[in-house]
Amino acid sequence: MGLRLFRKRRAIGLDIGSGSVKALCLETRGDDVVVAGRALRPVDPAADPRQLAQAIHAASSIFKG
Repeated sequence: MGLRLFRKRRAIGLDIGSGSVKALCLETRGDDVVVAGRALRPVDPAADPRQLAQAIHAASSIFKG
């Protein structure tokens, strides 16, 4: 089995749209794939790049840990 037992395998998805930023985190647990985290942050369609970056940062908080 080796050291693979202690390694987390994770997939992260980020959808940046005109009205929201969505994030999803999947992890393997044994032979299963489970949702480890999800987030949705609304964004004004007329948001400037700074506001969009703040929404991405807030949604990406699910990836810590």
